[in-house]
Amino acid sequence: MQSLKEVHLSGNFLGGQIPEIWEKLGGILGIGLSGVGLVGEIPSSMGMFLRNVSYLRLDNNRLEGIVPREFGLLESVLKELNLENNILTGRLPFSATFSAKMGRKLKLSGNNELCVNEVITKGSSKLCKKPVNPSAVLFSSGSSSTLSQFSSLFGFLFGVCFVLGF
Repeated sequence: MQSLKEVHLSGNFLGGQIPEIWEKLGGILGIGLSGVGLVGEIPSSMGMFLRNVSYLRLDNNRLEGIVPREFGLLESVLKELNLENNILTGRLPFSATFSAKMGRKLKLSGNNELCVNEVITKGSSKLCKKPVNPSAVLFSSGSSSTLSQFSSLFGFLFGVCFVLGF
């Protein structure tokens, strides 16, 4: 799995929650999980361990909650982020510099309760009203039981890796 570079499963309804497996996939360059029926929260481990990911597409699912603060750690490598049409809330954890650099490649529409620190692109999302509290950064660890809830996707992924000899 460590030699896996990209995962493209968009449009295949797999369902379930995103598991806490990202520590083993730190070398991955791109993830396309658009419209696959994902539910629940985005794990903070994605921001902590996906240090080479240049694009992440989690749009058109039923993901809810906040975008983890750990996603701010991806600013130096991320070139495209699509979170459109989920149920995400709170403040996006990126700097204004990152947001300006991303431009159209930062897609957030369809998340009515998601806000940004500064206007990124017209119509993409709303401006946050409350100031940022830098002392409120919390890191959490996930549960290994999440893996079983997302087994259909990663069972398939492991099967593909086995067939390809990874």
